[in-house]
Amino acid sequence: MRKRPAITLLEILIVIAITAILLALLIPAIQRIREASARTQSMNNLKQIILAAHNYATANQGDLPYYHPDITVTFPDAPNVFVSILPYCGDNFATFVSPADPSPRGVSPVFGLSSYAANAQVFVGEPHMNRTFRDGMSNTIAFAEHYSLCGSAEFSAGCPVTNGGLRRSTFADDIDVFPVTSGNPPVSSSINDDPDELNITFQVAPRLQDCNPWYAQTPHRGGMLIALADGSVRILSPRVSPATYWGLITPAGDEVLGGDW
Repeated sequence: MRKRPAITLLEILIVIAITAILLALLIPAIQRIREASARTQSMNNLKQIILAAHNYATANQGDLPYYHPDITVTFPDAPNVFVSILPYCGDNFATFVSPADPSPRGVSPVFGLSSYAANAQVFVGEPHMNRTFRDGMSNTIAFAEHYSLCGSAEFSAGCPVTNGGLRRSTFADDIDVFPVTSGNPPVSSSINDDPDELNITFQVAPRLQDCNPWYAQTPHRGGMLIALADGSVRILSPRVSPATYWGLITPAGDEVLGGDW
């Protein structure tokens, strides 16, 4: 009876090498699938948020949820956009948390953190469906992604105070970087005390230690997820120009938007 030949060391090394190559190909594929799933879930969250704002307006004669113009006056002493739309999201705070948000979980023990922020240029004051959007609802960002923990700030869906690092979940607010419009034809740009940051629009996948609470940011390298005021959700290109970006932030600036978004 002939003996079965033994596996040689060379054959074992070949099998190991082939296995390593297959794993090297498989792991990035799995990561891409997870990222795509997280992006899809986050887009669904934003869709629910903007539809909740629309449903709020329908139930309130066209009035939109709003923040007090003074950022130091906050919920429960003043209205809060995310708290106002919560009943129209099924009273589910999980809608306000993105599965792609890299912020540590459970930082704030009392108030739910939010991975999305409201455009303060839209929701501060007395916004109304028929009066606020002179530029058109399809040309105005209503909500965007934002790390729930950014620098020393915790962005809360139910923020009661602005000190201690806990603040309302907004971007383009008066204490942050916000747009100003001038010229003929009108062009919007950002107000910023730091000349090195004049051309920043939003941060693309910054590390937690590099996250700047003055700006919106996305964990997705392909672009930031936004909800437009018309109820649509899309990906905003990371190559959008500052003029186009800040024109999308203003609801009534009369800017002519570029096609780079």
